[in-house]
Amino acid sequence: MINIQTLRRAVPLDQLAQVMMHEHVFSDHREQFRSQSLAIARRELQELADVGGRTLVDVGPDPKRHIDWYAELAPQVKANIILATGFYLQNRTPEELWVLSCEACVERFSQELMEGITGTHIRAAVIKVAGVKAQLNDWEIKVMTAAARVQATTGVPICTHACEGARSQFDVLTKAGADPERIYLSHVEAEFGWEGRTLREEAKYLEALAREGASLYFNNFGFEFDTPHEDLMYLMHYLCDRGYDSRVLFSVDANFRFDDDGRMYWEAEREHPETGVRDFAYTFTGAMPLMRKWGFGDEHFHTFLVENPQRMFSTTRIQV
Repeated sequence: MINIQTLRRAVPLDQLAQVMMHEHVFSDHREQFRSQSLAIARRELQELADVGGRTLVDVGPDPKRHIDWYAELAPQVKANIILATGFYLQNRTPEELWVLSCEACVERFSQELMEGITGTHIRAAVIKVAGVKAQLNDWEIKVMTAAARVQATTGVPICTHACEGARSQFDVLTKAGADPERIYLSHVEAEFGWEGRTLREEAKYLEALAREGASLYFNNFGFEFDTPHEDLMYLMHYLCDRGYDSRVLFSVDANFRFDDDGRMYWEAEREHPETGVRDFAYTFTGAMPLMRKWGFGDEHFHTFLVENPQRMFSTTRIQV
């Protein structure tokens, strides 16, 4: 039996239920907002559970994160929370970590998967990596190479931040030994990252990645300034119509932060107030209703939220 490590306990793979594969429970790590962050996370995760959400993957491996916040939250919520190791964007990573060798990155990621994060017994179950542009820099290549080596040993999924450069990331990861079917490329529908491709060209670009084994994660529901809904729906239907529904993942990538005066806001809410509804539950209260209007139904949702995530985790070889 395959068990997946969550904050509270190891959960049998077939009991994860609906899995939101790319979310962020805590994004603002300033200590002065600890009590507010915990209160908001409790409230929002309860609302997620109330609408049917069962599991979310927190893909924020920020070295500044407070694992004790997660430990305090875990017994207070019903949702399963899966954590990530790895690194996000280089400019969001402390400079003292830029000099880590590939071997040191392998050691760090392996320890957080198999032993615990920052001296705790709380372990990750996913690796997160990120790139900015299609042309990856040396640091990004180093981190992705390390992630691939760890993935090949542990069998866990790799999540990438791939607004631009999905192909570059996939090629680096697979060349370094990662299983293509354990890679999911996130935010691929963001039009600012299409490198000049048209909608139909982008669809073919994504189809080629799916054909080679990659999974594609969509989240811009309610972010029409990045991706109009008709374009988002076109891409998802394009893949499904060609038999790649097993390569599609979706949720919202919800995350909240605080102004200096303590006011909480969801991503993009300050510039686009209408996006303030994009909370953890929005996968079920916003994204799914929109998708139903465009012809998706319960069978699709089961494939995207249950079957595909289970398949993604199905080669995990870490004893928990």
